[in-house]
Amino acid sequence: NSFLIAINDKEIQNVTQVQQIIQQEKINKKPTITCQFATIDKIAMHPQQGMPMIYHDQMNIIAQHLNEIKMDDDEIKETHQRYLQEIRPTISMVKSTKKKAKLTRRILKSQDDWHDWEKAEHKQLQQYHDQGMFSEPQRIPQDANSLPFMWTYVIKDDGTKKARAPCNGSPRMQGTVTLGETYAASLDQTANKIFWANAAIRRHIVIGADASNAFAEAPAPVAPLYMKLDTQFHSWWRAKGYPPIPDGYGVRVHKAIQGHPESPRLWAILINKIITDMGFKACKHEPCLYYHPNYKGEKIYFLRQVDDFAISSTKSDLANEIIDEIDSHMTIKVKPLGIIDRFNGVDIQQTRNYIKLHNTTYIKKILHDKNIHIDYDKCNPIPMSDDSTYNRKIESAVPLNPKELVQTEKKYGFSYRQAIGELIYAMVTCRPDISYPLIKLSQYSAKPAEEHFHAVLNIYKYLKQTITEGIYFWRPQPRMDRPIEQNPKCQDKNNYDPEGRDENTPDKLRATVDSDYANDCSHRRSVTGITIKLGGGCIFYKTRYQPTVAMSSTEAEFIAACDAAKVVLYVRSILDDIGISQDSATTLYEDNQGALLMANSGQPTKRTRHMDTKYFALQQWVEQDLLTLRRIATTDNEADSMTKNLARTLFYRHQDYIMGRVVPEYAKNKISSKNTVLSNTQKKGS
Repeated sequence: NSFLIAINDKEIQNVTQVQQIIQQEKINKKPTITCQFATIDKIAMHPQQGMPMIYHDQMNIIAQHLNEIKMDDDEIKETHQRYLQEIRPTISMVKSTKKKAKLTRRILKSQDDWHDWEKAEHKQLQQYHDQGMFSEPQRIPQDANSLPFMWTYVIKDDGTKKARAPCNGSPRMQGTVTLGETYAASLDQTANKIFWANAAIRRHIVIGADASNAFAEAPAPVAPLYMKLDTQFHSWWRAKGYPPIPDGYGVRVHKAIQGHPESPRLWAILINKIITDMGFKACKHEPCLYYHPNYKGEKIYFLRQVDDFAISSTKSDLANEIIDEIDSHMTIKVKPLGIIDRFNGVDIQQTRNYIKLHNTTYIKKILHDKNIHIDYDKCNPIPMSDDSTYNRKIESAVPLNPKELVQTEKKYGFSYRQAIGELIYAMVTCRPDISYPLIKLSQYSAKPAEEHFHAVLNIYKYLKQTITEGIYFWRPQPRMDRPIEQNPKCQDKNNYDPEGRDENTPDKLRATVDSDYANDCSHRRSVTGITIKLGGGCIFYKTRYQPTVAMSSTEAEFIAACDAAKVVLYVRSILDDIGISQDSATTLYEDNQGALLMANSGQPTKRTRHMDTKYFALQQWVEQDLLTLRRIATTDNEADSMTKNLARTLFYRHQDYIMGRVVPEYAKNKISSKNTVLSNTQKKGS
């Protein structure tokens, strides 16, 4: 699905030229050549990874939802919108109904409260001044990197006007040229779930903190950077009583400023040094997760996502001491958040018996502007029908032409591409139950049919009916200082518990893998499904199309097992870094006898001689006692629900275990059902 445009940086015009270059490189005895590919249209699925491709337009809608939720958390709520409604009659702010209304300086200058907004601008610039962000005004050297300010204006819940002034770090701007790498580590969802599973296993409480204006704490970019002075800066300068600034002058940037592409890396280097200097050690494969084996006699775990921190410990006092230590290195006070109920876009519920990750707030946000009508509430809804005729209809549907696509989007009230992007975020954070339907429908994000719109609508309906569902991690003993919450409901009231699902040890990994065999009639690539559990809930899950067409079910299952084994090794390395060493081999449950024989006994068959040698690394890992494959019945293998649509009973049987709704054996007889801790009001009354 792509075009070859260059080989070894030489542009390619035709096939003959390709043959000539390759032949010449052979003569020169070059071992490799470098090929550059490109596409004209957006590709829905990654050709090698077999997972959905996410583009900027889809990422932007996710970022918009999360930003609006964060603004709600910061108490920037309906007041801002009410203010917009009040001034809308006097000024035409938005010409297109699709464009978000926002406050601009031109609009605000015409209002009676302009003086308040000007004070907000001066406050932001004064804060930069106090942090030593800028030099004194000076002439900008010729050909120097220089960027303009990019002002935004919001009004808070208490009526306070707030102005923000990051730089315009667009790649098109001259000042974004950097001399250093701009990569900064971001929190991986697997490490995030491991952190919360570990907090439950350790019976920890998790305290949060937020570093205000964090980037400005870090040093300036490597390449000298100047800011162009705008009207706002000149106004603030005059208000301070300083003489006018000549034309062509700017200010040298002395700190990392928000908006510049190098600032996240500079902040990451600074905060990583502060944390490691306190005795914490970052995980080798997850630099945002830290572990301290003996902080005042306690094991402490630290998680960071840019400027948001989560600290897991037995006592909240220890976590607050760590926050205070970080605060001592900052010029602006670090904001303590107390016991976390939301982190990195995910809702957190820290109860007496379990810790639950769910996406209720996010799902409410994505459903807010969609008219999702449910005829009746099913007792146990499913995200996609398991009917084979329905699935064939999905695969054979004729894509809409551009005109029909616009009409269909109006009919259903959402863009198909944006809907897929919204749902992928919910899925990867804590909703494995929509994994297979979503990967299936992601194939058609470039060219959808009306049948695909209807299938996405069904997923929205399913999420609306199961909006509070999430992943549960269970404590071995109740934490009596936390509130009691109702235990999750399981579809199977008898807690169906066959061999292979017993969980007597909270910190022992349990992995399952499965694969279908060429069920998709459009390309015949098999689907791999993987789940890995810790602490009663799933810390890793994946649905992906295999990169090649398997020649047999054994080959498809063996490829899937190899993929699962790689993930198991990755998770084992993280657990080892945070003091949860897996002393014995991790059990990987598989339901294909041929794949088991190949992995455990090294018994190849004539039908697998064509397979790529990279998959046979699985046999080596088994010999090294890192993992072992064990047989499990298909009806007991929860990874089966990650590879195909299942009937309602089997779907819920598997998802109850994947999402941790079944209480694990180690916690089953220790769940607290009585609220024995008095509230403050009760204590005063007694």
